[in-house]
Amino acid sequence: WPQPEQLENLIKGRRSVRQYRPENVDPALLQQVLDVSAHAPTGVNARKLWVGVMDDMDRMQAFREDVYARLADKALHNALPQCRRTAFFAAAPRLWKEQGIDGIFRGAPHFVLVGNAKDAPCQEQDPLIYLSYMELYAQSLGLGTTWCGLLYWCLQLMLPELLPELGLPETHSFQYAMLLGEPAIRYARTVEYGPATVHRIQWK
Repeated sequence: WPQPEQLENLIKGRRSVRQYRPENVDPALLQQVLDVSAHAPTGVNARKLWVGVMDDMDRMQAFREDVYARLADKALHNALPQCRRTAFFAAAPRLWKEQGIDGIFRGAPHFVLVGNAKDAPCQEQDPLIYLSYMELYAQSLGLGTTWCGLLYWCLQLMLPELLPELGLPETHSFQYAMLLGEPAIRYARTVEYGPATVHRIQWK
């Protein structure tokens, strides 16, 4: 087993990466991440997760262009669902086209989507546990990750019609997304937040 100090440094050293090198992660290394992450626990050991991965940078670029084009079309026709994130998704295609700002995907070469069976005992919790394990293992291999709420909201709220095209079966619900790739930035130190703030529970 890793020494406690090693695991402590891994947990404290975990950082969101929003700058990626424009290259594919080695396929064998990416498969290794997926194989190890598949051991993450699920409630009642149901193991009903659906995991989808965009494993090629060229396909990722084609998907990126398609997403921004669809958002632009919906924005043009006032067809984006109205919520507090609508303004961002209405502006994102213009920023991408005019300034090359990739607000949703952060230039990542890959992403991982996770869903869970609608009848799973822990439908929402299992995917988050899975991605937590994946992130730490990827970090130990020198890979960068980002918990990507923007991609999640894009697919869940703005472009849900893409989910079946991405392979999500009708029996499953989409739960979250993570970006993955070789980082273009390295952090020199861990994050130190100090002692935990904990409520000590008293009982009779």
